[in-house]
Amino acid sequence: MSERLRVILSHPSASNALNRLQRHDLRWLVKRLVDESQTVLQARARSERDVRGFMKTGLAAEHHRVGHLLNEFLNLALKLDWQRQMIRKQEVPLPAVGVAVTGVPAIERLRFKEVDDEAEQTLDLSNHATDLTQIGDDFWDAFNGLDREALIQQTLQLLAKENRPVGLAELAALLPPAHDLETFAVWIGMAREAGIEVIDSQREFAELSDGEGRRWRFNLPTTGLESQALMDIDWE
Repeated sequence: MSERLRVILSHPSASNALNRLQRHDLRWLVKRLVDESQTVLQARARSERDVRGFMKTGLAAEHHRVGHLLNEFLNLALKLDWQRQMIRKQEVPLPAVGVAVTGVPAIERLRFKEVDDEAEQTLDLSNHATDLTQIGDDFWDAFNGLDREALIQQTLQLLAKENRPVGLAELAALLPPAHDLETFAVWIGMAREAGIEVIDSQREFAELSDGEGRRWRFNLPTTGLESQALMDIDWE
């Protein structure tokens, strides 16, 4: 390789094809490659020594046992019913666990990251008048979403008045939903949150009409929302 580089540099066209910096880099290329390979070999030797020490001191077996215990703990956590609020808020004798970030200096973990662009950007806080007629319908439709808290309170009041388990189809008849799919999703979520059984294998049907007079039929799972089971839940 050194001989080939010398031939390239001694060629008459080298002075025209390569500038001074490129010729200098080619002249010292072999030495730099040797230095880089030596650095790689030294790093590899250090890694092999660390691995041998890791195996000899028994840390590998200890880490394996800790990993096995963590896997068992995570498997047990997966078996819990996390949809129930009572389970999520139950106290456990486990301390809070923090993830170590040893590769980042302590000050770097706390300081705010600066923007790479150093150009000053002035925040525009001036008022701009806009014609409301130019705003699209999607903007106004966004305000016509489901009020989840209001729906939950109306549902709880209705169930307290009925004082019996009420299915989804009957609940839709007693409290006609303006947002059908979202409303059914909230009711099913309330049942699961309270631990009420939701039977997917048994279905019931609810028929609703939209604002354009079209009728829609919904295929729903069977459940029964009851005031007694829902009253003690802290609805977030």
